[in-house]
Amino acid sequence: MGACLRPLEGPDGASQPPSDPLFFHPYLKGSQVIMDESHCIASRAATFCNGIVFSSRPIELYEKVTLKILKEESRWCGGLRVGFTWEDPSLVEPSVLPPYSCPDLVKQGKCRAAVVPEEYEAEGTIVSFWVDNQGSVFCSTNEKSEGFLLADGVLVTRPLWAVVDIYGRTKAVQLLGPSSLPTNADGLSLLQQSEGESPEVWPE
Repeated sequence: MGACLRPLEGPDGASQPPSDPLFFHPYLKGSQVIMDESHCIASRAATFCNGIVFSSRPIELYEKVTLKILKEESRWCGGLRVGFTWEDPSLVEPSVLPPYSCPDLVKQGKCRAAVVPEEYEAEGTIVSFWVDNQGSVFCSTNEKSEGFLLADGVLVTRPLWAVVDIYGRTKAVQLLGPSSLPTNADGLSLLQQSEGESPEVWPE
């Protein structure tokens, strides 16, 4: 699926993450999204769309954004989409967020995103993605060091935020990294909530 590229590495061969913790953006999210209190787990409550979430802060070039797929819902087709936007999520009204990242959000001209291949969407899979200095988005799975090309055309001269679309078969994801992660009990509670409760719906 294109050239392979390693994310930026330090002397010990490991990717060098920024010091600031990374969470999901607490306010701009799809109308079907439920988050836990730490904003590290996001689940789609119903249907197969309206599951877009964003990172809480800008992402540096070559910085890995790493997710774990917590739950699948086999009755739907398609799955996780990931990418980057150069529009600050804090400046966007939730009511204008489209139901799909691909193609709706991409067509707005301030985002590039793509579908993670189906073979990498199984429950329990670790998915990492990053953008290089040429604006190409790469993805790797299960903590492999090399990635495959997902998309290009990201405007790297502007601050970038990660985009995650909890779409189709992908029901819930957990953001992994140096930030404080929720306990297993917290994650289970959120998944149970997504099965039985209605989400917060923004007015039209």
